[in-house]
Amino acid sequence: MALDLYQPCPCHQQRKLKFCCGKDVVAQIGKAVELLEGEQRLKAMDVLDRSLKQFGYKDCLATMRFGSALEMGNTEIAQRVSEGYVQENGSTSVGFAMSAILCLEAEDIDGAVDCVQSAMETGEKPSTLLEDAILTLAVQLFLKSQFVAARDHAGLFQWITGDPRGTAQSMINRFMQTPSLPLSIKHDWPILPAVDGHQWSKAAAQAIHWAGQGMWRKSLNALRPLAEANPKQAILWKNRAILAGRLNYSEEASKAWRTFAQCDNVEPDHAVEAELLSFLMDSFGGAETYSETVLTCDVEDAAALIQEMASDDFLLHMPGAENEKFRADDTENVPPKSIYALLDKPELTEVSETTDFKSLPNVIAVVRVFGRRTDKEAYIEILGMKNADLDQNVQRLLDQYSLLKKDTCNEAIVGETPCIFEDFDWKWRTPNGIDDDQIVTWCEQKWHQLMTEVLPGYRTQLLNGKSFAEATADPQLRRRVEAIVIHLGTLHTEMFDRAQGNAAALQVLGLPAPERIDPKTIRLEKMSLHQFARIDFSKMPTDMLAWAMEASSAVLNVEALKAIFAEVKTRLESDREELMATFPLATIHLLLAKLEPRTSKAAQFLVDGEQFLMDDDETNGLWLLRAFETSLSRRLGQQAIDLFRKASEVCSRTEALHIEFAKLCAKLGIRPNQGMPGMPPVPGMPGGSQGNLQHNAGPVSSLAGIQANAAGAPSKLWLPGME
Repeated sequence: MALDLYQPCPCHQQRKLKFCCGKDVVAQIGKAVELLEGEQRLKAMDVLDRSLKQFGYKDCLATMRFGSALEMGNTEIAQRVSEGYVQENGSTSVGFAMSAILCLEAEDIDGAVDCVQSAMETGEKPSTLLEDAILTLAVQLFLKSQFVAARDHAGLFQWITGDPRGTAQSMINRFMQTPSLPLSIKHDWPILPAVDGHQWSKAAAQAIHWAGQGMWRKSLNALRPLAEANPKQAILWKNRAILAGRLNYSEEASKAWRTFAQCDNVEPDHAVEAELLSFLMDSFGGAETYSETVLTCDVEDAAALIQEMASDDFLLHMPGAENEKFRADDTENVPPKSIYALLDKPELTEVSETTDFKSLPNVIAVVRVFGRRTDKEAYIEILGMKNADLDQNVQRLLDQYSLLKKDTCNEAIVGETPCIFEDFDWKWRTPNGIDDDQIVTWCEQKWHQLMTEVLPGYRTQLLNGKSFAEATADPQLRRRVEAIVIHLGTLHTEMFDRAQGNAAALQVLGLPAPERIDPKTIRLEKMSLHQFARIDFSKMPTDMLAWAMEASSAVLNVEALKAIFAEVKTRLESDREELMATFPLATIHLLLAKLEPRTSKAAQFLVDGEQFLMDDDETNGLWLLRAFETSLSRRLGQQAIDLFRKASEVCSRTEALHIEFAKLCAKLGIRPNQGMPGMPPVPGMPGGSQGNLQHNAGPVSSLAGIQANAAGAPSKLWLPGME
């Protein structure tokens, strides 16, 4: 294959081959590419190996040989290519990129981060291999739950490449719209500019310049001595915390955020946020922990044990859970014969037995029974948090069931969890037939009790061994108390509303309730996402309110979304036409139906949202499809059937909607030409088709599921705090 000398070079996509590695190697690269495309990999490797000997370790040849070795799973050859390249060329961006990728192959995340920084510090134009290394590193950091560093490496990839396929932006969007992640982690704190007039100003300005060039490690190394020498300078400590987070130096980031919180002239809200970030970056290090333990014990007869367990009121059978993975370190992939939830009280079978939330049993462990195998006896496995309740109930099982071989019991620790998370959490088992709204009400009552009766006297090392009430009176710990209360109130917010319980806790502790913020007084670049939820949206004009809705939905700021929607409902009475022209009201109702924990309110959101559908089959059809899917997930049976009928009628009018309808039916296991049980066939519905519906939508529509094609690069939305 004859290559064009003006094609992009394999090692640097931004450079032409002729001006990068030279025309001497073009013929050899062409041969290798032709052989690779013809699936003749070994011959292609021979061509590349001979070329390396003839022309030396040029960037393009080494890059192709290195990449092909990894594609074939041969890290030893990749390592040899990397070493040969470095020996011949010295410390270059390409060499460091190879080292970074080899670190990732060996699951050495920290090593990969340092190699990427070494490549950036060369000042050379980033190679294609370095771009790949940065994106792969971002993915690996996400998988390891190192979200701040992952997001920032995805942003680094965007800055270097422009993210032509939208891969990094898609990754960032998924991170931003994950409801279980705290808003403090999602907030992208900008590097603060250096202030003139100090001895350290010039050195700090140079460090900030390096940070802007992606040389985070070099910048951090310059800032460390400056921050240590000036322990009360907030700018230095905040920038140090941000850079340490980007580099995945979690412990250093945690300490820097805590020091920043104690600096002079730090806004109280930001000091509280910094205390929270300190906890989050260090995974609440320093907190007392419960050990997550797994106890195993051989069983004489698994089938007989399962039969005996069927009548145990403290064991709740969990059909269908046999293939779920309850342990992160479980690598056997052998499904159990049966699985149970171990309760701290006998199971309640009748709704009438439940008087209030205090009578509900709590799940304290998972019990799995495994059958006998050729290489292993039948055994039982009990997984739970090591505490008095677990010990007592495990002992009861050992005493009660003679089929358990007690002399074979073995207990191992598989993880640690901060006590405060377990002590302020619960896993109820409610009787069948209890209304979902009642469960949500009980959850709110339980949360209120924990926050007003348990929290004030709760002692923790996070507060230097003091109780929350004692720590509130300590000026050095007061903000830390507020930070922990905020965090506890943001866990599992999709299950029930914790706001009232949190407000009651602040009142009991004598802490002021957060004030509403006048939008005329704010500087968005200094506002945290938690503060954003406290804006007085009643003082915003409609167009600004629409922007606030988009900004809140982009990071799934649920409290802000609810506050904005409440204001929209108030204005509907007087400004209905303007609001309908400015807001996608039907889509907003659909989003709230997904976020609302109470089933009855979720159903009402769907009913109300349908009233705002416009005279547009494409938009209406997509809305009805997602509303139907939402009604199924919320177990709204009759409403789901009604929405299915309406969706099938609207979707029969255009080919694009036909395709979307067929895809949704396939996803849910519904045959489109037959419909749901008890429903007439869908008129004109094709049996199956391929295609993709293009539909422009913003963050609100995307969150609600309206955006059918998520592959395109979404519009970039400026958010408070983003650079």
